[in-house]
Amino acid sequence: MENNNTEQNNDQEQRLSEKKQPFYDRKNKGFNFGSLFLGLIVLSVGIFYLCKNYGWLPENLNLEILRLWPVLIIAVGLSLLNNRGFLSKTIGFIIFLIVITITSFIIFYGVKNDTKPILNENPFKIERSEKTNYSSIVIKSGAGKVNITGGSEELADGNLRSNISNLKIDNDTLSEKQKLSLEVESKNRIELLSEVKNDLTLKLNSELPTDISLNLGVADSKLDLREVLVNNLDIEIGVANLDLIMGDRVEMAKVNLRSGLSSVKISLPGNVGSKIIIKEGLSVKQLEDFEKINDETYQTSNYDEAEKKIEIDLDIGLSRLEINHDI
Repeated sequence: MENNNTEQNNDQEQRLSEKKQPFYDRKNKGFNFGSLFLGLIVLSVGIFYLCKNYGWLPENLNLEILRLWPVLIIAVGLSLLNNRGFLSKTIGFIIFLIVITITSFIIFYGVKNDTKPILNENPFKIERSEKTNYSSIVIKSGAGKVNITGGSEELADGNLRSNISNLKIDNDTLSEKQKLSLEVESKNRIELLSEVKNDLTLKLNSELPTDISLNLGVADSKLDLREVLVNNLDIEIGVANLDLIMGDRVEMAKVNLRSGLSSVKISLPGNVGSKIIIKEGLSVKQLEDFEKINDETYQTSNYDEAEKKIEIDLDIGLSRLEINHDI
């Protein structure tokens, strides 16, 4: 009898303790509409991208993901309702049905077939100062395409075709050196998954010794510098495809390239002696006409006697690297 009374007292104390606990600390053994709602939304978005990646949906169908932020608030609210009594659970179920319908409409309102972007043209021309004998070009761009060539009669000229960005230009001349900075700046509001165009084309002066610095995020870039007097080229890229073509117009050109997840192709003149230092992570290398000097250094057989040289220092992560020495 004493044991039974002790057990009953323990059970009563445990029930009283549970009642004193806030509702959010109790273990919810019921059905959670908030979790179901959030799970369905995440599943729907995942199926959408899977179908689009495999080409099962038209390319001009786009999902405006910024519309998804109310989903988190709704899911939390439904979860709180679900932890209450029978009435709250019933109300939560009704709200769940209504919200799932409304949210589906809100999210996929951004899926439309007429998403042709309105492109803004931003042509520019930077005049060469009369006292300029040397130039420094800095280019910053987040996402898009960058195409650079030579052939400009001025310091530089080009165009930005974009529906998401503006071009910020700074031009300054100090003594005999002219400094040019081009920054592709995103607008305040971006439809992340609408059709995006962000194409920067740039022509540089072909007769002026130049240092070039590029900071690129997610970019598809082609740099054809055969006509440019490049002394120093510094490139930092994140996720990108890079096609770099170097020329033979200077005695010594130095290239520093740092990249993350990228595909990099570099083409070099056959008459130029080339040395490559690779500080790599995980990469697929294809080095034509290069001899291995040590674990990090490769160079062409004509490097020592060549009148003109190119030295390339690579610090690459997960990348595919291809270097040709026969253009």
